[in-house]
Amino acid sequence: MKSTSITRKSSPSRWSEILAEIVRVWPTARWRDVGVIVGCSGGADSIALLKGLAELRRRPNADTHYSAHTDHDADANHSADANHDAQPPRGFLVAAHFNHGLRGSESEADEAFVRDFAEGHHLDFSSGRPAETASDEASMRSQRLEFLVQTAHAAGARYIALAHSLEDNVETVLHNLMRGTGPSGLAGIRSCRPISRDLVLVRPLLGTGRDRIRAALTEADQPWREDSSNTNTDYRRNWIRHELVPQIESQYPNAVIAVGRAIESQRDWRTIIDRIASEWIDTHCSLGTVVSLRRDRETELPILVAALQSIWEVQQWPRGEMTREHWLRIAGTLASNRTERYSLPGNIDAVAQGDEVKIRAPGVEVPRK
Repeated sequence: MKSTSITRKSSPSRWSEILAEIVRVWPTARWRDVGVIVGCSGGADSIALLKGLAELRRRPNADTHYSAHTDHDADANHSADANHDAQPPRGFLVAAHFNHGLRGSESEADEAFVRDFAEGHHLDFSSGRPAETASDEASMRSQRLEFLVQTAHAAGARYIALAHSLEDNVETVLHNLMRGTGPSGLAGIRSCRPISRDLVLVRPLLGTGRDRIRAALTEADQPWREDSSNTNTDYRRNWIRHELVPQIESQYPNAVIAVGRAIESQRDWRTIIDRIASEWIDTHCSLGTVVSLRRDRETELPILVAALQSIWEVQQWPRGEMTREHWLRIAGTLASNRTERYSLPGNIDAVAQGDEVKIRAPGVEVPRK
């Protein structure tokens, strides 16, 4: 009897699956030939993102190769590796590490680890430290973002890439929910949002779970750093991660995945609202040092709130302490004819007079009629 051999293609590696996820969310063709600043703490998620982008940018056929990653095998990988330099990328990657300096030698070791990683992968490296020490979550996030934006502008980069994961998104929604968020807060972290006219923030791993990321790095024999402060439940988000989520999963084992699906549904809603809000901004808003808003008594409050939140992002005003009540108060002012003046979190002042509402940051005088 004549024998017949069957050749089975090997399953994709865990690391290849991570690369395919990055390509699906953020195709390499969008960023390969421009500048990208990658925020990297040295932890598993940010190392996976930095390593993944460093590999993808060297592959001119990465989008095609990894969009069909379930069909490739070891020989295909070898062939792709051989063609890494066929079309060298015109853009650049910068590994950007912000050292808060709160953990002494451990913080210094984190910075050294990211620097060594960057050098080993022939990437530029940039580091920063706070002018003033802060230990609360909101202030530290603000410091990191300010550093990344400054680094991007100095380098002429088009993108800032951050490594937030699926669990980060779920934890954010739970945090927002307990703060009394509106529907927009239930849409979670945005995978892509503009920082300024020429700078965009992206999060390519937002739908990828931490366990998958760590398993992929282990398979690829890539170490990472563990931040001991991540176990400190004095920080609210750490408490959510280590206390609340495990309690929820003890009763609902697939809770993280389920909340992730709910976030996707809310995001579809948010996309529609944001489009309408953007049109409202174009017709009712004048951006500048002082933001001038034309009163509107016809547009629904959810649209006004979404427009205001977008303005806060563009102006880079702090949103951490802004609650639903704050957003509704400004929206209510826009929809009324009241003359009033009040302050908002972050020392943002709102002055309503006549047909205009003017909003300013600290140190900026609001012109008076």
